[in-house]
Amino acid sequence: YVQITDYDILKEAFIDKGDDFTGRPDNEIFQEVLSFGPNTGVISSNGDSWRENRRAAISILRDFGMGKNLMEEQIRNSVAEFIDHLDAIEDKDHVDLRWPIQVMIANVINEILFGYRYKYDDCKPLIDYVNGFNELMDEMVGNVGLLIALVFPKIRHLPVIGWHTVGRIQAEQARINEYIIENVDKALVDYNVEDEPTCFAHKYKKRMVENNHLDHTNLLATCADFFFAGMETSTTTLRWAMLFFAANQQAQISLRSEFLGALEHRIVRHQKVNVAVD
Repeated sequence: YVQITDYDILKEAFIDKGDDFTGRPDNEIFQEVLSFGPNTGVISSNGDSWRENRRAAISILRDFGMGKNLMEEQIRNSVAEFIDHLDAIEDKDHVDLRWPIQVMIANVINEILFGYRYKYDDCKPLIDYVNGFNELMDEMVGNVGLLIALVFPKIRHLPVIGWHTVGRIQAEQARINEYIIENVDKALVDYNVEDEPTCFAHKYKKRMVENNHLDHTNLLATCADFFFAGMETSTTTLRWAMLFFAANQQAQISLRSEFLGALEHRIVRHQKVNVAVD
């Protein structure tokens, strides 16, 4: 490993000569355990596979509104549903925001990736996926054998030892991956590449015809990468923010005033904005 700590060298390496420094360590354990296949998706892939999948993913996401008003509208709709759900809760003194926030974020991602949204009272597959993933992360963090396997990957082939270091985690990851597989299959079951794509899975399938770096395994891996990366960071940040503002009322009041000042000149669903700030 090479560590770069000088600003000028960092700029030269990652800005001026960025393409020369895009490689990632080729770790057998992460490739086999956490991914749908070796060198797939955008988080664990490398080289031409990474470039082609990243290029395709960014292009498709832009087509579906990334960085545009369309994406803002999708987010706004999800927030409006979230507020409606909170309004419908009778016991407002005892509100657990974890799953409502989770569904709100998941609906934005799900609509883009797979073309559908969850209902707040019908989201068990999402809950099972999130719980399973969190349990897997806890298992990985506390598994000393996995850390050893990262350094000595061949031990995963040993009887018994292999199961307790890598095999058990790999089996759990495969179970969790079924969520992504089922959603992709659901999105593609009636889709013909001649039809107009309405979600990421459709558009990716369409591009598979003309790019041999794009295939079904990469579609699964890329959807899994975006689903996890987009959902976990956003939900964790929002849950922390809710807790912070609940514990710091003055900060909440100040932020509310700032929002109202910024929004008063905009015509953006005033009714929902008023509900949100109240």
